[in-house]
Amino acid sequence: MTEAKEYTDRIVGMRYGRIIFDDRPDRLDEAAMERIYAGSPHADRRGDGAEAS
Repeated sequence: MTEAKEYTDRIVGMRYGRIIFDDRPDRLDEAAMERIYAGSPHADRRGDGAEAS
């Protein structure tokens, strides 16, 4: 991610086919990284953000 921030004008982060982040590299913070890389894939696929049981 460090290289992407240095050499690009725009970063798009996706998770399970959904765009989670689409902005300038200097706006990519820990909260955005958490949304892109963390969480339950089951909750993401349900689309409501809740954990699946």
